[in-house]
Amino acid sequence: EKVLLSQADQIHESNEELRQRVQARTTDLEKASADLKKSLQAKSEFLATMSHEIRTPMNGVLGMSQLLVETNLSERQRRYVSIINASGKSLLEVLNNVLDFSKIEAGKMEVENIPFDLQSLVDECLGIFSLKAQERKVNLYGGLSPETPRILNGDPTRLRQVLVNLISNAVTFTFDGDVSLHVAVCQEEVLALNRIKLHFLVKDEGIGIDDAKQQKLFKAFSQSNSSTSRKFGGTGLGLVISRQLLHLMGGDIKVTSEEGEGSVFCIELELSVLAEQESATYRLAESSLKGITVLVVESP
Repeated sequence: EKVLLSQADQIHESNEELRQRVQARTTDLEKASADLKKSLQAKSEFLATMSHEIRTPMNGVLGMSQLLVETNLSERQRRYVSIINASGKSLLEVLNNVLDFSKIEAGKMEVENIPFDLQSLVDECLGIFSLKAQERKVNLYGGLSPETPRILNGDPTRLRQVLVNLISNAVTFTFDGDVSLHVAVCQEEVLALNRIKLHFLVKDEGIGIDDAKQQKLFKAFSQSNSSTSRKFGGTGLGLVISRQLLHLMGGDIKVTSEEGEGSVFCIELELSVLAEQESATYRLAESSLKGITVLVVESP
């Protein structure tokens, strides 16, 4: 009995020692995790602050360069100022990406829920790149399917940011082809009253992306090809920010692509619709187009 009691005491002491070691290790891990979280938050806040402080004088530089262009300048001086302006805009885009990325990491990015006109938003996004598309011999078009309501509740600013990023990429990586943005209602989804799921499809006939490179698309500071940043510029944050913004709005983004065959980016996003009697006025009825003469003009 004494031997058994002695062994039992040893086992108890061993278990108690093991429990204390596990508790100590758990405490150390919790402290390390908390310190890491604080460090990451401090880093994000620092990046956000620095990006904001740099962006303010950069806006001043861009504003003054734009005013300078409107003065009497020689062709050489005008070309130099144009280069300054273009370089400043590129730097400002990088700063905006870093600022948004930092805000999201720090948990300070908020989304709105306000009424907006979806048709106007789509037209605006396409209009931004009309000149660039023309210069690159790209056919840029798009619109809403007939059943899609125009007036919705959501965050138009963030949705515009996502669509502009996708269209910009599509036009940049397309040479003499088509780029389109189409919005349609996902009929398969049954949602709550006055809520719909929309599909935003951004298609291009550009260089495409193979399966291996698609895995890098939504990783921070990563691009599908190491030569992309040298040839086309960019930080590799655009698609990362777009996906995170969509997650904040309750949506998501997917891509299907083949190298040399173009790409299709599909956004799935739930939005609320205004009451039927309010939104019906803004629906595009197919019957309203009957009997209307349309003139189509295309450059040779």
